[in-house]
Amino acid sequence: MAHREYKLEYSLERASFAPLWNMLSTDEGLSRWMDCQVCSSNGITRFQWSFNEIDEAHVQISVDKKTVRFRWLNKDGGFSFEVTDSELTKDFTLIIKGDCDEEDYESDIFIWEKQVERLIHLLGLHLS
Repeated sequence: MAHREYKLEYSLERASFAPLWNMLSTDEGLSRWMDCQVCSSNGITRFQWSFNEIDEAHVQISVDKKTVRFRWLNKDGGFSFEVTDSELTKDFTLIIKGDCDEEDYESDIFIWEKQVERLIHLLGLHLS
């Protein structure tokens, strides 16, 4: 089956790094905005989705704590979060990269957009 890559960018004006990073890199944070239960152990993160599907991923966090990558164990692909900051404005940009089956592309993008809306709301921010 053909895969398609995606890259989504969200400007997060006036975000604080610590709460944002917590939402992207901890079980509790991910569970709050991704509509799933998240549990990690020994570098493996388990996502139990609301429709009872379970996916497991190998997780890798960059040394500079700006990127977290999830590689699926039970299927091809994965996704990553990267946080960049503007030296000029001190605002952050959240970059989500991943890949999915071609037939799932539109629904996956829709799901990410809804989840990021929830993340932004939980952080007390507004989408720019």
